[in-house]
Amino acid sequence: MDSEMLKVLVDSYESRIRILKSDLDRANESLALMHTQRCCLSHGGHEFVKKGESGCYYEECKHCGTTKDE
Repeated sequence: MDSEMLKVLVDSYESRIRILKSDLDRANESLALMHTQRCCLSHGGHEFVKKGESGCYYEECKHCGTTKDE
């Protein structure tokens, strides 16, 4: 194999790796969302608690971090 052929081969594999990494990232995000939803469902839904500092409070689910507007 000459160097030009090797470069094309390496570029092809690098492209495939980027695509697979992107697919894996999307799958991980989806899995994290499913875990969050299952976690909240197992606790009977979101359980919001107050967070924040003086004068600037918001409510956040203690299981998944989802926020709700006041």
